[in-house]
Amino acid sequence: DYSLRAIDADGTNDRELSHGPNGDGFGYGHPEFTSDPHTVLYVTDGAIGTIGIDGTPGQTLLTTIPGSLQYPNAAFSPDYGQLAVGTACSQSSPDAIRIYPLSSLPGASCDSGQILVGAEPGSTSNLGNDPSWGPTGLIAYDSGPDVLLVPAAGGTPTNVTALLMGDSGTITASDPVWAPGCASLP
Repeated sequence: DYSLRAIDADGTNDRELSHGPNGDGFGYGHPEFTSDPHTVLYVTDGAIGTIGIDGTPGQTLLTTIPGSLQYPNAAFSPDYGQLAVGTACSQSSPDAIRIYPLSSLPGASCDSGQILVGAEPGSTSNLGNDPSWGPTGLIAYDSGPDVLLVPAAGGTPTNVTALLMGDSGTITASDPVWAPGCASLP
């Protein structure tokens, strides 16, 4: 069974927040805290929603294609004023990274998001593009077998894994996440 869970940082108090996403999905993807440390943003079968860390029901912020098994992963801007979402809005629309003002959610249609950049379907099985909004205004996301960076204001994406993935797609890069404080990693 799939469930969304929370656990305290010391490994105690493991608890189920929600079971069976939206009553019919297959799991949850990419949870992250909202600006309220007691509320979690989650994605599931064609929807993005919130829930309290105590299991208090939240709300559905955005619906993409219900029943599509699409997990439209999302990331907050550093000031929590915008949400970047990697999704297609219909079975016939292309995958893209879209930006939504948080003040427009809930209630905005999927198509109302500003298309930042088109994307190939993500390389992971969640059919999302896993955006991660960095503190310097760049958004990392996966597209096909690679991870790319694009300025939040728009522009030409930079493929940061092309040299690593030069094997004709047998290896993929996905789920980019910014290191805390832009720390250098080995």
